[in-house]
Amino acid sequence: MNRAVGAIICCLLVGTAGAAGLSAQDGSFTVAIADSIDTPSQEVTIDGDSYTVNSIARISQGEELTVRTDGPDDESYRVYIHSVEDGSRSVYDTKHVSADGSRSVSFDTSSFEAGSYVVSIYHDGTYYDPHPLVIPAYDVTVSVPDSVAASGTLEITPSLTEATGDETVDSVEIVVANDDTTRRLEATQSGESYVAHLNLDSIPTGDYQVHAVVYGTEATPGETNEVIGISDATGLTVEAESASTTSGGTGGSSTTSAPTESTTEATPTETTAGTTDRETTASSTTTQATTPASTTESTPQSTTDTTEESPSSATVITPGTETSPTTPSDSNGVVGGTPLYLLALLASIALLLRS
Repeated sequence: MNRAVGAIICCLLVGTAGAAGLSAQDGSFTVAIADSIDTPSQEVTIDGDSYTVNSIARISQGEELTVRTDGPDDESYRVYIHSVEDGSRSVYDTKHVSADGSRSVSFDTSSFEAGSYVVSIYHDGTYYDPHPLVIPAYDVTVSVPDSVAASGTLEITPSLTEATGDETVDSVEIVVANDDTTRRLEATQSGESYVAHLNLDSIPTGDYQVHAVVYGTEATPGETNEVIGISDATGLTVEAESASTTSGGTGGSSTTSAPTESTTEATPTETTAGTTDRETTASSTTTQATTPASTTESTPQSTTDTTEESPSSATVITPGTETSPTTPSDSNGVVGGTPLYLLALLASIALLLRS
């Protein structure tokens, strides 16, 4: 079953009057799920509207899912859980929230298959405050040092434990990110283990969150596969080269850049849902200072730029009816500083929440 639902739903803020669109986060309706995983706050602006994603819900199969909502006191509305099945959007479950009753609703997830979903409020033709949800097929952990010096290589080894027996691992990725910078590292498999290597010479100093993300074999309408596991965030501080590495993690071969202060100007990218980068920083110009010795510019580990065009047509989602999906073009990278795991299912939101 191909059930891919985007986790950065905010990237498709498209809607017209009288049709079911997707609203920017305006505070009128909100969704909250306890114990969601914090992620670096990401704001994407499209057609003048903006939306912020800063968490992903993760609920084990069979665990009760409680969704806390808020809305105008005199309004009733519905909570929807969407998925994508065999390339078409699907209402997986829904519950009514009355104007004079409790604003929390609960769902039994024992019948939910491992994969990715989106929870949102539906009212008067519009979906509000969509919240990404993962039912993991694998429990994932990742351990890194509290801090490392900005030199050499850091070996990162994620650990996977099977939670359900119905999904196969296609790939594992390590995401090292803060609000300004993102590094995506594909972990290679050796026997039953996975390992990734972070080039510390190419990453700015600062505080980062590290996640391990597991992708299944089911493809989304875009290029990436469905997320079937994600770890909690682990803190990592990259300090100036003179700092010493504290306990945890493994340092690999060490190389030191030695140019005088150099400035690398990155090509600006458009703030649309389809522009992706291997590396994203807060501004288009990044200044890197390293130990004086030569005038050679330090080159990041790898940078891949791809551009995704927005679909030329859109699918109207009306609760209780099915429509044919519009398949976006490929997406593989970072949008507005957003890590790939937040974009892994972006293409499917075009099928679910477009007007």
